[in-house]
Amino acid sequence: MAESQNQVKCRQCGGTLMFAPGTTSLQCEFCGAMNEIDKSNWDYAAMSTKHNFLADISNIPEGEMEVVNSVKCQCCGAQTTFSSNVVTANCDFCGSPITIKPDSSTSSSRIKPQGVIPFMVTADQGRNKFNEWIKGLWFAPGDLINRASMESGLTGMYIPYWLYYVDTVTRYTGKRGEKYYTEEQYKAEDGTMKTKKVEHIRWHNAAGTVYKNFKDLIISGSKTLGSEGESLQKKFKFEGMVPYNEQTLSGYKSETYSVDLKEAYKEAQKIMAEEIKDEIKKDIGGDKQEIDTKDTTENNIEYKHILAPLWISAFRYEGKSYRFMINGQTGDISGIRPYSKAKIAIFIAAIVAIIALIVILLR
Repeated sequence: MAESQNQVKCRQCGGTLMFAPGTTSLQCEFCGAMNEIDKSNWDYAAMSTKHNFLADISNIPEGEMEVVNSVKCQCCGAQTTFSSNVVTANCDFCGSPITIKPDSSTSSSRIKPQGVIPFMVTADQGRNKFNEWIKGLWFAPGDLINRASMESGLTGMYIPYWLYYVDTVTRYTGKRGEKYYTEEQYKAEDGTMKTKKVEHIRWHNAAGTVYKNFKDLIISGSKTLGSEGESLQKKFKFEGMVPYNEQTLSGYKSETYSVDLKEAYKEAQKIMAEEIKDEIKKDIGGDKQEIDTKDTTENNIEYKHILAPLWISAFRYEGKSYRFMINGQTGDISGIRPYSKAKIAIFIAAIVAIIALIVILLR
């Protein structure tokens, strides 16, 4: 994963412009002037184009590629691109310090993004969500609020994603189970005979074909976001996407993918396999289903490469890295956090004491 800082200059004072979330303007960090985004060169055709997956994994057209230079974080593996005058920095993904040496960067070719989902959540809104999250954590260490606020900023980051479009045809064989009941007698503990219903399954052979078309199946191009990032990627709304352009990215960082086109498709296949299994069970019907065989053919495999917004806060506590993330379009939140062993121990001891007191009172 490589990451870059995107900057556009103010027409009024030459200062750095930052895309203003929820608008179609850029705001100057120095004079505050609002600069309306020029959309005349936005390539809507490129954004809408779906590329042929099978053709591109063997030979991606040169015009769709770009070269990036990056430095690797030794703690989490994130590869980050910095300005030439930066010699030290903190990794945005794990909070670890990075020392940038002249011979430490590497260059590689990557597929250019086609579309961007712009930020809708502002930095202030993001900081408020972060503070509310930290304050609301149960069993958190007492100094976490101060440590987190001191060691972590909130970074606006455009994350790489792959969108896949696949038509599938699956032929299957299996069994359909239908419930039926019989009445059986049994002897109760008091010696009397009683009757109970017993459930049985009657199985029937089943076979058929299911058709399922996948659209906008989103797979992360980043290896550093973890499960919390995966939950947020499902919230993006693609209707808000605009063509890839430097204005929308201005003032935010963006990374290039570390999960390539072919590797990401393997993840897509796992998701498709589970959804196809559900479709087969629906097609079989009945009360229970068993799938004996299934053979899936994938047709018209196409993809897009896009960037989507996350606010990321990385902080370290007692040598461990923790992350908090906000979906920059919808405001949904996700994060991992440390726990206080002392607070948990006190809570458990209190519960045990209450139970013991109840037992004593009931004697």
